[in-house]
Amino acid sequence: MADMSHRLAMERIAQGDVQLSTLQTLCLLSMVDFTGGRTLRALMSCDHALQLLQKLIWFTSPSERKLLVQNHEFVACVQSLITLRNLHAAGCSTTIGNLPRSVNTSSNSQLTNNPLLLSARSDKEDDILVFTNQLAEVWQMASCYAACPADSNTPPPWTSESDYSYIMSRHLDIDSRVPMKYRFHENNFQDREPAELHEQRGYWGPWLFVQFVYAAIPCLLNHPFLLSMRLRNFRHTMPQSFIQQSFEQITRHAGWIMYFLDVLESKSFQISDPVLGHCVAIIATIHLQHSFVRNDTLRTRAQNGFEKCMTFLRRMGRIWPNIAVMANKLQRLQQSIVVVVDVSVSGMDGHRSEGPDAQTWSIDAALLWEILVYEKAGCCSLPENLSSVFGDSLLPKSPTPETSAQEGKTEFDLIGSEGIAGHKTVHRQTPLHAPGQSAWTLDSIPPLQRGTPVPDVAHTESSPTILETMGGSQAQQGFFLGADDYGRTIDAWLDLDLVP
Repeated sequence: MADMSHRLAMERIAQGDVQLSTLQTLCLLSMVDFTGGRTLRALMSCDHALQLLQKLIWFTSPSERKLLVQNHEFVACVQSLITLRNLHAAGCSTTIGNLPRSVNTSSNSQLTNNPLLLSARSDKEDDILVFTNQLAEVWQMASCYAACPADSNTPPPWTSESDYSYIMSRHLDIDSRVPMKYRFHENNFQDREPAELHEQRGYWGPWLFVQFVYAAIPCLLNHPFLLSMRLRNFRHTMPQSFIQQSFEQITRHAGWIMYFLDVLESKSFQISDPVLGHCVAIIATIHLQHSFVRNDTLRTRAQNGFEKCMTFLRRMGRIWPNIAVMANKLQRLQQSIVVVVDVSVSGMDGHRSEGPDAQTWSIDAALLWEILVYEKAGCCSLPENLSSVFGDSLLPKSPTPETSAQEGKTEFDLIGSEGIAGHKTVHRQTPLHAPGQSAWTLDSIPPLQRGTPVPDVAHTESSPTILETMGGSQAQQGFFLGADDYGRTIDAWLDLDLVP
């Protein structure tokens, strides 16, 4: 059916008879192909439709464009294509300066910046779909960040010129503009009856998208594997505050996704958005890394968290083939971990030590990287993905097993390290926490039993960020000031008469 629909759409284009239904067909085919593992063909369908739309906007007069945007079906199609492109595409082979192409400019700028389309995007400026579209743009930047290898000119992530800093800034900017009515404590998702949730899936679907993707973006940006690759040419000591900050980011935000997995399980609410499946796969790789740390509490929670993610992905894989592929890849990734003796660690007598300090772990780093890039994570094999579009005369010959194995050997996996603390630029004795303080754990929220009510985390006088209103500050209740507390403190400080 998909192949026939694709041929019919191409015939329309070849005959010069492109209709709105043709663009809608390409949009649906892009979704079907992507979730079926044919990501290259999916992106081509989406790009083809966007190119046609760009030419339509470019060559029509202003009065004709006004008539177009009055057609809500047309505007919805444009929005869907742009959002799909942002969600699915991570390719950024070319860069401008040190930032990914997607950060500097948009290939769809004629559409995304068109005043008429901007004014027609939604009848309400604070509609939740407006924020899902904005979040999809930042997700595309984060995906590009994950897909692009760093070079010697890549600035460290903590500098203001880095892509890391830019994307984090955009991420927080969305947080500052989301209305309170879409935040966790205003929706009481955990208190809703399952029947009510199912009846209003049209709202709860986008709402859950916002919660999951918002949490997954900082987890991807601060993923120890990706940070390690970006610091491969760094020859100084990594700032200790950045080590702690990156670990706190993955701890806090991964905890939110695990929390929602528990809530969804307790409500028997099955989400169907495959993007959320990839969010869970990202968290699973972090859990897998922390499944080998020495901290007993963190290790146990990480092991349980990994199994919880796998259970969710296997269930979702019954709906979407690409999610089933992700689950299989994660299983292979877990099986690829082997113990390696670090010969650089010596005992007191100068001989090689055989203790825990001398043991490290190795992982299939190429497979790990593949899982972190959504465009590749759901493909059974990259050659098969290429063959869905290209013929034999253009397909490169597959490398020998020895070459593939050599390409997979990297120094960036950091299995058994708490966050980025195991990187070579971090001294072995650098503490991640102040003496006497307990370590943050990936999942500080206790697991929920099926059918038990979720603890109420909504009753607070503060106005926290999107995720802090989801419960992420429960780990250290009262440790941080709430937004209102900060406001009162600043007001009190400004009222002080400091002039003698």
